[in-house]
Amino acid sequence: MRLGIATDFLSTSLEAPSKTVTWLPAAQTGKTRVICVLLTNDTEVRLMADLSKECDLIAYKTLANGEAVAVMTYVASSNERGFAVPSSHHQKRHIIISKNDPAKTGRPIRFFVENNPKDGDCQEVWEMGGYYHHGSLPPGIALFKRTTVIATQDTPIKEKHQ
Repeated sequence: MRLGIATDFLSTSLEAPSKTVTWLPAAQTGKTRVICVLLTNDTEVRLMADLSKECDLIAYKTLANGEAVAVMTYVASSNERGFAVPSSHHQKRHIIISKNDPAKTGRPIRFFVENNPKDGDCQEVWEMGGYYHHGSLPPGIALFKRTTVIATQDTPIKEKHQ
């Protein structure tokens, strides 16, 4: 699995997690920090020898069956562009995913885009920050249309009554 986090789309107003985390430095402006999680039969030494020029090994854990899980990271060029998710279904606000944050919201909305891999393909997930927007959308902005909204942080949880 590959997770890409574009520096230009980082949120700046989220609370720091209370549990212990491993912080990775953000990539330079215009770049993306990519984190790879892989299952491997390679030893930690071999991975380091083969990939240390392209990636940094963050974690390596041998599993009971002899395979291992490795977490690696690298910085890649970024070509992400902003877009809008128009309001629909029960949402009355648009979501703007943009490098620009004119209202200084801190981009509190986290938006994930992923591929639909076939057997043997790599799962890719790209994470970007955005913000809610009321009113008309900026002219010329690309649109990402919803087909279904399952839930958002604003969606009340309906309790089942028995």
